[in-house]
Amino acid sequence: MAGAAAEDWRRALEREVGARLGRGESGIAEALTREFETVLISRALEHTAGRRIEAAGLLGIGRNTLTRKVHDLKIDTPSQD
Repeated sequence: MAGAAAEDWRRALEREVGARLGRGESGIAEALTREFETVLISRALEHTAGRRIEAAGLLGIGRNTLTRKVHDLKIDTPSQD
């Protein structure tokens, strides 16, 4: 099932990129990266009940990086360490 879910995710991304290219958008990589990171970090923080150290570890990034991204991406989460 994980393989099928990964394929569905990739297809959805391909469709989104194609749609944005078709509309003549620019800055696609930056916009999609921000959206991806927002979902990734938000879900990890939900999973860890807001514990940033634990969420950062699960994501494979440092706590300071996670904290900076939470701030830069304006992710509204409880701030716990």
